[in-house]
Amino acid sequence: MQNSKEVGHIGDTAKRTKKDLIEKGSAQKIVSIGFSDELFKNPPKFRVSCKCFEDLESCAEIIGPYNEFNPKKIKAAKSLFTVLYRAFYMLDLSIGREDSPVIYITSFATDSQDVRMLIKAGDMYSAEKIKSMKKEFRNFKKICKEVARMLSVTECHFSKEGIYKTCRIWWD
Repeated sequence: MQNSKEVGHIGDTAKRTKKDLIEKGSAQKIVSIGFSDELFKNPPKFRVSCKCFEDLESCAEIIGPYNEFNPKKIKAAKSLFTVLYRAFYMLDLSIGREDSPVIYITSFATDSQDVRMLIKAGDMYSAEKIKSMKKEFRNFKKICKEVARMLSVTECHFSKEGIYKTCRIWWD
């Protein structure tokens, strides 16, 4: 892997190098190692949480074009990721490798059973707040599917773990 290779960044006037991106934070360092040329024959499977959309964007730039994965499309979908961040509580955005690039978008699950689990988890939220959250979360799946469409992903799956709902998007 060449750390001095220039990486284009939509919206920046200057080109940044891979080294500049890797020095940003731990997510970028892990992605850089996980997608390095040295590990091409035996790629590790990993998932790392991004602190914000810019983290995800930097990690995508480090990966670069990879089969069907196009990092420029991540930037194009920024408005939808912004909607997800603003509308959904405790959202986690992760990027990783499962042979090819993968992104996980996680939020609270939304059906009535999950709302009861939130209530059992503690008095963090009033019944009124939970009702409001439930209404907001109805669009989670719809927005995630639109993100997947914009990113031209190979697979888009939804799963639940406890009180969390996760969208997994993956490229071949």
